[in-house]
Amino acid sequence: MRKPTTTSVRYWFDYLTTSGQLVWKRDAIGCKKGDVAGTDTPKGVTIHWQGINFSEHRLVWIWHGKKIDSTFRLVHQNGDNLDNRIDNLQLVKREPKSTGERYISRMPNNKRRPYRV
Repeated sequence: MRKPTTTSVRYWFDYLTTSGQLVWKRDAIGCKKGDVAGTDTPKGVTIHWQGINFSEHRLVWIWHGKKIDSTFRLVHQNGDNLDNRIDNLQLVKREPKSTGERYISRMPNNKRRPYRV
């Protein structure tokens, strides 16, 4: 998967500080300049961009020049998945897997697959 950069996100989107929404800066297939980007889903807003579905809050984080380390996850402080204002987003350390789940690495092509013990 291609990782979006701050430059590419800022090239395609503007950020509305009051609502936390991204709007299209340029016309794209099915989108017009000035349209609010994304579709509301039960898990939050999803934006289809560059052939990939992205969570809006992740693109907002990247738009502000911040990085997301794989050991952290991005959460909404107030619990509202539609509230993507930068002040409402926070990185938190990922919790370890439950004790009932283990990973084995002796699979073909070194793929790791979970199994229950």
